[in-house]
Amino acid sequence: MSKKRKKHGKSILHKEEYADRCYLCMTLNDNYAVKSGMETHHVMFGQGRRDKSEADGLTVRLCREHHRAVHRDNGLRRILCAIAQRAWEDAHRVQYGSAVRQRWTERYGRNYQEEW
Repeated sequence: MSKKRKKHGKSILHKEEYADRCYLCMTLNDNYAVKSGMETHHVMFGQGRRDKSEADGLTVRLCREHHRAVHRDNGLRRILCAIAQRAWEDAHRVQYGSAVRQRWTERYGRNYQEEW
């Protein structure tokens, strides 16, 4: 039996027109080359955060090299989490006002902006 592919929601981080380009290649290296074998990465993962990440649009498309790297390198992961937090806060600032940082921390258990 083959694995059923899940349809991912729209990312608030990764523009659809760049879905065939690696988010980290573009962000870190200014490399906009089209890549094959792109993989969807849930920025917030572990401890039940994957579904929240999916619901909140905190996904990016990564090349295989960067996808493996972000799971191995805590520094790289924290950078990506801080970018995701900033995007989530921007998207929810009107809804939560000055409590937006507190809402993020309640939802994801950590403030990555202090670490960046």
